[in-house]
Amino acid sequence: MVLDTSGAVVEQSQLKISSQTFSVSPDEKTFAFLGGGALGSYGLYIAGFQSSTARKLKDVSVQRPPDSSHRPAVLDWSPDGQFVLFSDGDTIETVKADTGESREIADGFDARWSPAGGWISYVRPDRKAALLNLATGETKMFDESHDIGRAPKWSPDGRYLLFREAEGSHWPDGCTWAYRISDSAFVPLTDVDPRADWITMK
Repeated sequence: MVLDTSGAVVEQSQLKISSQTFSVSPDEKTFAFLGGGALGSYGLYIAGFQSSTARKLKDVSVQRPPDSSHRPAVLDWSPDGQFVLFSDGDTIETVKADTGESREIADGFDARWSPAGGWISYVRPDRKAALLNLATGETKMFDESHDIGRAPKWSPDGRYLLFREAEGSHWPDGCTWAYRISDSAFVPLTDVDPRADWITMK
């Protein structure tokens, strides 16, 4: 279901699914999810909120339980709604929403599309945070001297990221950092809750 800020239901799927991994499209008319069962073999599917059927984009290996070496799968839509970003804990792919054509773009997990669509943030297998520019192939690193504890979170305008360092932080109790994309400057936010996020105003 999609709810507005007052808790009223805006959209509700006509299709019953069993999935913990899903993502609503930017126009809120469709959603992508990982599932299977009555739909067929396990895979990446797309369905409309007003539809009782789903369209499979690609087969996916059944998700393994997350442990210290494997992260759960993540789905995220491109801002224009043309692609689904799929990271299964090992590799990161872009998948065309209309054809299912996929392209592997990096090794890692917890991938997220920037609000403007030019960059993708993700965590490398060595737990270092990185940015990938899809148009140029450029890769930016945040801080190669420290591991990241949580997936980077984009500000609504796409100019900044929040990320949390893991053990071995610059600060004894860990630290959340605000990172500016334009010049790679970042500042520590020492008294911020590790779960801090941006406020999106519409």
